[in-house]
Amino acid sequence: MLPLAFAAVLALGGASQIYGPPAPTVRPTPTFSGSTPTSADEVRSEINHARESGQLSRKQAKELRAEVGEIGNLEQRFAQDGRLTAAESAELQNRAEVVRAITRAKSAGLIK
Repeated sequence: MLPLAFAAVLALGGASQIYGPPAPTVRPTPTFSGSTPTSADEVRSEINHARESGQLSRKQAKELRAEVGEIGNLEQRFAQDGRLTAAESAELQNRAEVVRAITRAKSAGLIK
């Protein structure tokens, strides 16, 4: 009888323990539409400035603004669960930086 009781205690004791590393914590990160260095407003402002100074055509500015809008749409999809992961936030930041770089290159006449 003792071995059976001992086995039951071991089985119950082992079942209550959790092995392995703790689950990763997802911390809220600044969103693309927030006050980050590559926020949508800042990118749009740069596009508008380049358009107003004649460095971008109306068509170029419109295309770049559409790209910024797509990044905003992507952010909304990413944040449907109420938060952005670090990878999602990095993706938004990278896309914004690409739009910013394209804006600058087009403004400088490096690309059409």
